[in-house]
Amino acid sequence: MTRRILDYDPEARITTYHEYDDQTDKSHIIEVQDIEPFLECAKELRNDDEYTKKGIKNELWHYAHIPNIIVEKMLREDGVNVFEKGQEKEVLKLLNTKYSYVKATRKNHC
Repeated sequence: MTRRILDYDPEARITTYHEYDDQTDKSHIIEVQDIEPFLECAKELRNDDEYTKKGIKNELWHYAHIPNIIVEKMLREDGVNVFEKGQEKEVLKLLNTKYSYVKATRKNHC
């Protein structure tokens, strides 16, 4: 199996690969994202209670810091599109449970 880099987005930290399996004669496009910096940022913000208080007070509550790859995972695995109007409850439920590690606050929005 051979894998070659097709693209790298340094801002999103996403590497796109082309992978070819000569045994099955199939090609695959694979995207890999280094989400560690996003998770560290979310953790730092989550541990700063003042950040949450200021956000709520100013009506600009930073609730989550969701990497692109997690947005895609939510759509693929959970059938929830974070950009779809009307799916806010489903998004919040997932953020409060399965994907709580991307939250930028310890509070829950219902």
